[in-house]
Amino acid sequence: MGKLSKNYGGVSMKYFYLKTINNNAIVSIDENHQEAIILGKAVGVDPNRYVGGQVNPSLIERVFTKNNEYIEPLLRDIPYSYYALVQWIMDYAEKEFNYDFKESLYLTLLDHIVFANKRYQEDEIIINPLLNEIKAFEREKYDFATKVVVEINNRLDTSFDENEVGFIAFHFVNAMSELSQSQNKKVVVILKELTDFLTDFLLNSRHLEIDQESYYFSRLITHLKYLFTRALSNKNSKNGGDDAKLIGMIKQNFCDEWMISLEICTYLKNEYNIVTSEQEVAYITMHLLPILNNSKGEN
Repeated sequence: MGKLSKNYGGVSMKYFYLKTINNNAIVSIDENHQEAIILGKAVGVDPNRYVGGQVNPSLIERVFTKNNEYIEPLLRDIPYSYYALVQWIMDYAEKEFNYDFKESLYLTLLDHIVFANKRYQEDEIIINPLLNEIKAFEREKYDFATKVVVEINNRLDTSFDENEVGFIAFHFVNAMSELSQSQNKKVVVILKELTDFLTDFLLNSRHLEIDQESYYFSRLITHLKYLFTRALSNKNSKNGGDDAKLIGMIKQNFCDEWMISLEICTYLKNEYNIVTSEQEVAYITMHLLPILNNSKGEN
């Protein structure tokens, strides 16, 4: 079951009370005899509740399928303020990214923020090892997470820094990717290492410095990220077969850029066993053109 509308009075599914987890969380069973966790302010202390009785729809704010035993212990000691905070984050994320997130993200964020605050109260500092990579290659999610952490600090009276921004951002990287968490980490690392390789190669072989903050470089990184995602998920490009005429034209007219693209693809093959077609080399070449032109001071 995914996230449901907050207007539970208009939802046809009925839920029946089984037991209280805490003041703001209960275990219920729906009309299809599936157990569900219900969150809502004071839903666990509703004076009209009784085992088997229908849960008041006006008290229901979020519903989760009870598909594992870890959910109840997670929720048992969490104040309502955390539920409200994570709900705000989810609503904000869905608006910003226009994406229907799975219910598991709510629980993942809830768990993360609770323990992050516990570490903060104990003066335990956790350094994010992927912070710079997330900043560079997941900028949209990093900027979003920056605003989220401001809200977290305001609500929880904490002073989380950019390390926490990186952690929150990476939750959304994972949530919006078809790859596993470890694969997403690998993509970020590959992007960082490839960027370093390309920067050094262009500086040493062409005496060019590239602007990693530019729009065109961002487009190249986005393209490469999808290339790595396809490779790690064992999917081929959705494009059709190689367009020999177009590829021949690019080779002829942009010979130097084509050779640089070949260097990139050779690096990917040697370092990560990622094999690219001539069509992919052509796409990379076209992304490189404005980057190299800007580096040469051309328009």
